[in-house]
Parts: sequence; C-alpha cells; structure tokens
Amino acid sequence: MRPKPEGGQAAHVYVCGGARFASRVLETIKLIFRRYERCSAAQANEKLYRLTGAGRLAQEIHGGARPAAPSSRRYDYSEIAQHNDEANGYWIAIEGVVYDVSELLHLHPGGRRILQLYAGMDATEGFARAHAGRADVEAARERYRIGLVRSPVFDDHAAIVEGPTGPVAVDRSSAYRAFVSALQLVVEMQNALAADQSLQTERVGRSDDARERTPYKLLRALETHQRFSASYLSVLASETLPGLWQISQGLLFPDASRAWMKEALECASQSEHAQQSADRIDRVAVAFESFKLDPRTLELVHALERLDRELLASLKAELTCALRELERPQQSSGADVRLACERIAALVRRYQSELTRTVCRNCRSSL
Repeated sequence: MRPKPEGGQAAHVYVCGGARFASRVLETIKLIFRRYERCSAAQANEKLYRLTGAGRLAQEIHGGARPAAPSSRRYDYSEIAQHNDEANGYWIAIEGVVYDVSELLHLHPGGRRILQLYAGMDATEGFARAHAGRADVEAARERYRIGLVRSPVFDDHAAIVEGPTGPVAVDRSSAYRAFVSALQLVVEMQNALAADQSLQTERVGRSDDARERTPYKLLRALETHQRFSASYLSVLASETLPGLWQISQGLLFPDASRAWMKEALECASQSEHAQQSADRIDRVAVAFESFKLDPRTLELVHALERLDRELLASLKAELTCALRELERPQQSSGADVRLACERIAALVRRYQSELTRTVCRNCRSSL
C-alpha cells in the first residue's frame, strides 16, 4: 500500500459490505500500518486518511448486513454543541441519533468542509437533501453512531408572553426549544466563521506561503468581519437574543422588564462609538490599496478575528449554561437562566467596547 515513490506498489483498496465489516477492514488496515510501518496509532490514522485523499481507498457500504448495535446512551443538545472543533471532535445529530464523525471528516467523499459546517448541530435536513434514498449512505453512517438525543420531560407550567403577532402561550418546552435553536444558530455561526477564517492559513497561489498574510488575504479577512457584523451579530442582537429574553422573562422571571434585552443590545450596537468603528472599518476595506502595507492593518485584522471568535465562543458558553438548566430533571427556578441572559448582554456590550478601542488603536486618525 506504500506509494511508488516510497518503494511500494500503490495498491488500491475497495471495501464492499456492511457497516461492521467495513469498520473491521479499516481497523485492520490501520493495524497493518502500525505493525509493518512501526508507527503510532495517530500516524496510522494519518496514513489511512492519505490513502483516501489519494483516491486509493473507496468504500461501498450497504444495508444488507446487520448494522452495529445501537448505543443506548443519551446526549443533550448542550453537550452535542460542544463538539465542533479539533479539540473536542466533531459530532452531528440526524433524526434523533448522535454520530461522532471525527474520523469520517478525513474519509468523506465530499470533503471535510461540509461535515465541519454541520458539526455540533442537528444535520437532519442537510443529510436528507444530500442523501435522500441512499441506502448505502444510511448503512455507512451506522459506523459512527454513538447514541441518541435525549428529550427532556417538562411540567405543564405555562405563561402568556407578547409574541411578534400578539400574545402567545409558552411553556418550559417552548423555552427549551428556543434555547436549543439559539445555541445551534451560534454553533452554525462558529462553523461558518471558522470556514471563512481558514482561508488565512491556506495557500491561494502555487508559490504562496500558506502562513503569509498577503494583501488579498487581509482584504478577505476584513470582508469576513464585515459579514460577521452585518449578518451574524445583527441577527443575534435584533432577533434571537431579545426573543429568548421575552420567552424566559414571561415564563421564569416575570418581574423583569420584557424589553430589557432588546434595549440593552440596541444601546450597545447602535451607539455613536459602535457606528464610528463600523464606518472606519468600511473605509479601510473600500480604500484598501492605501492601507495594505500599513502594519497597523495586519494588527487590526488579527484583533478583529480574535474578537469575533471570542464573542461566539462566549455566547455559546452562556447559552449552554442556560440550556443545561432547562435540561435538568429538576425544574429550574429561572434564576440561573436570567443570570446567563444578563451575562450575554454584557458580552455584547464588552465586544462593542473592545472593538471601538481596537479600531481607534489601529486605524489612522484621519479616518
């Protein structure tokens, strides 16, 4: 199986059979690498991935064989959401079943990017669009099954809150679904931002150094931040987070102001300083030829990338805290959910303050 430049015959491997059979074949190939190449488990995995990347390993997995026995372990959405990066691995949920696709990322025929975009999320709709009616794909995914999504049971406590079109009744299951949706939206934004920012460590031209921050990459990085601000942050601040607060406030802490979150976020995002910062970044992007060689432009880009990543990571942590309170078997009093919501508003305010300081420090005073 060694490539010809290394003295091998560059063998091709075709695996055809059920999910369990395919798993055993792949594990055997890795065992061969470890035994005869005298390499570690991680190195054997890498060799298997390179074999796939070179087009010398193909699989056709069908449903005729019995799939692996399903795991009975249950996972909350708050836990699934943590698995969307290299450090924690990559999980997805499809039709209530949880899959660890960390290895599949390297073997997926469509490339790793599509799985990374769905990591930490419910990928049912995306899977159906891409693989509807594919029995072989249905069988293949069983190799990566690790358990089921847990469905919490709630009491029948309900309240009337003001919705977009008038008063609506909400209960704890409504609040739970709203926080699941908000957390998955933030995870989706994390995945999309990571995909956009990955350009900065890739080769654009054949002779490029992948680590070099070329003018082209810097301009794309500025555009990524502008998209983050105009699309991601604006949706969170104007729709998602105020909606969460309204549901939670009406159900769990009715003594609080219904409009508090909306007013707090508007104050942060529509302040004079926030508008000035956005305008100055826009002017740098528009007149980029004048700024591309200024070392402060690189510093600005680094800072914007860090701030955007950290905001999403912090929002994800607070939404996870709130969701875990709602997932608990013992019904939450609402105090911890309220604290998490208040910390979320503080995170957005701090982000805008740090963004203003960053822009003032790294943009020419003439802007």
